[in-house]
Formats: sequence, structure tokens, C-alpha cells
Amino acid sequence: MFYLKTINLIMKNACKIIILVHYFAALALVADEKANDSLWSEIKWSDVKSTVGKMTQGVSDMFAAETDRTAELIEAIEKFCPEFIEIRNEQKSAPVDAFISKDKSDYEEDAQDILEDIKNMLFDDKILDYTKKIKTLEEDIKLKKIEISGVKKDIINAKKVNNFRKVANLEEKIKRINEEDIAELDDGIKLIKEKISEKFQKMGTALSAKQIEHLCSRIDGDEILKAMTMIEVFKQVLERTTDYMAEVNDDLETMKQYYSICVLLFESNVYAKQLYIDRVNNEWLPKLDQIHTSMSLLIGETKEKIKSDEKYADSYRVNLETNKMGMKAIEIYRKELLSHREKVQKAKDEAVKQKDYAWNTYETASLGLDLIKLVKKANNAFTDVMSIEMPELIPINKELQNSYDDITAQLRGN
Repeated sequence: MFYLKTINLIMKNACKIIILVHYFAALALVADEKANDSLWSEIKWSDVKSTVGKMTQGVSDMFAAETDRTAELIEAIEKFCPEFIEIRNEQKSAPVDAFISKDKSDYEEDAQDILEDIKNMLFDDKILDYTKKIKTLEEDIKLKKIEISGVKKDIINAKKVNNFRKVANLEEKIKRINEEDIAELDDGIKLIKEKISEKFQKMGTALSAKQIEHLCSRIDGDEILKAMTMIEVFKQVLERTTDYMAEVNDDLETMKQYYSICVLLFESNVYAKQLYIDRVNNEWLPKLDQIHTSMSLLIGETKEKIKSDEKYADSYRVNLETNKMGMKAIEIYRKELLSHREKVQKAKDEAVKQKDYAWNTYETASLGLDLIKLVKKANNAFTDVMSIEMPELIPINKELQNSYDDITAQLRGN
């Protein structure tokens, strides 16, 4: 964590360091040029500023060339366009079912292979890294707590033989794990969640720390983060593509080529939303039903034990309350998944309209400058889609959160 903080500090001050180095380098260069006069007093600020400006511009150009992810994305997507357009055209005339030749479903599989590649390109890798890091840090905290449990066992054994020096050392070890190791891991999680919050703020959505914590604990948390950042990337790509189209407005063929990128984006937007809906319907809800069935059976067995076993009745009652809490967590989970599925379905319905209109426009191929207006209109519509798709994130109490996290672990198959 020390190294992470150091790197962050260096990155934050990198520009200042570069400018400072440039200043002294320029000063040295100008001084060298004035060396024949041997008079530092003759060095003019305008000379230094001019040299620094040239050097800084060079570095600025270097960094700009390395960070234009939007241009790289467009170039990568554009390579798929001719093949994708051909697949869709062939699909129109293909039979519904065929034994030897390719049918409509075969072409659909080919199209979805490309859409899967496009979808993966459009995800913001940094956001996904954040959620992975949170999970890793949480696992590290669990391991530290297991380590503490082992130390506590050693303390008990040391006390039994009156080895109080060892007891003191072990207690100091627990304190160090709690105050240094676990605290450092907790700080790492807080830092990552702050970055997630900043990412959403840039997209015009404010999330509290509790909301982010709850989002990261959901089984569909990663998918929601992907969808939100994907829409933002969509907007950036469409905006840049519009700029390209504006520059070649007298070349309809090239404009149409650029517009095919938009068509592919609209297709991938529909595809991504359908994937989420399918996961809710075919994976998460069925698993949740299985967990609900198992827990219902366990509750029934526990109630029977309370009646038949007076000796352990109180312990069984504690277990019963825990299981009831689990059932509440399941119902909350079900409501959240169903609620967000409905939101994504509405967003998908809008996305399908955009996709159909994009195809109709592409096939018309005679709109010229009107294409730019259409892309701008579609880009603005993505903001509306984002507001439709934003999940309801209602934090739950800590006691229920533990049961909720257990359900998440079972849904993940942990």
C-alpha cells in the first residue's frame, strides 16, 4: 500500500516535475548559447520561455499520442464493420432453417461473435480492475482475520502453561495485524471506492459511499458498472465519429463508412443489455430459487428440532433467526434483480429503436449531412438511456448485509 500511495503521489506531481525539469534544462541550453558572452545576466526570460514552450509541447504531443483511446477504439471497431454489414445482409436472405447451407441462426451466431468482441472493447478496464481489487483486498482481510483466530488459539495454549511473555507477544501481534495490516487493506478499499465515485460523478451520477459499497456487494455489481461506463464510452466514440463525418461531408461514401461504426455500436448496445437480462433470467434467479428452497427446508428442520430437543432448543432458535435473516436477504435480492432487469429491459427497448433507425438510415445511404444530425441526436439519447438504466441502490443495515453477502457468495458459487 505504501508503494501504491507513492506511485499515486508521483503521478499527481508528474506534470510539475516535467515542467520544472524543462525549465532548468532550458535555462542550461540558453546559458550554453550565451556562453561566449560569459554573462548570465544576459539571459532573457523570453529566451527561456520559448525553449521551455518548445520542449513542453514535444512532451505534450508525446503523451497525447499515447492516450487517445477513443481514436484507437474507432480504428479497432471500424475493422469489424465490413464483415458485420455483410453478415447482416446475408442473414436477410438466408433460410430460417437449413441442413447444408447457413441459416438465419448461423448468421446470428457469427454476428454475436463480433458483438461480443466489440462489447469487450467498450468496457472501461479501469472500473473492472477496481472491483477486482476490492474483492482481492476483502479476501486478504478475511485471511488476516483467520490468522488472528489462529493467534488467539495460541494465546489460550500459552496461558495454560503460564507463558505470559508469549501471551504478550501474541497479543501485540494481533494488535499489529488489526492496526497495520487490516487497516491498510481497509484504506485500500476506501481509496478504490472513492475512484469509482469519481468515475460516476464524471458521468453526472452521484453515489454515496454506502451506495458504492452495496453496489460492489451485488452479484450484478460488475455488470452494472460495465453498463454505466460502456454508455459513456459509446458517447465518446459517437462524438468523435461525428467529427470525422463533418470533415468529409462532401464524400458520402466515406461518411457512410463512418456511419457503419455507429450502426455497430447500436447493435452492441442492444446485445449487451440482452446479455444482462439473460443472466438474470437464466442464472441468478434460478440460483436464488435454489438457495431459497434449501433455506426453507433448513428452517423447517430447525423448527422441528426446537420442538423435539429441549436441551439445544435455545441454540436452534439462534440458528432459526439467522436463517430468517437469510430469507429476508433473498427477498431483497430478488426484488433488486427484478427491478433492475425491468430497467434494463426498458433501456433495451429504446436501444432497439435506435438500432433499427440506424440501420434504416444506413440503407437509405443518401442523407449526406443529415447523417451528422442523426448521430448527434442518438448520442444525446444515450444520456436518457443512462438515467433509465441507473439502478436503485438502497443500502441495508449491517446485520442484514452479512446475510446478503452470504447470498452473493452462494450465487457466485464460492
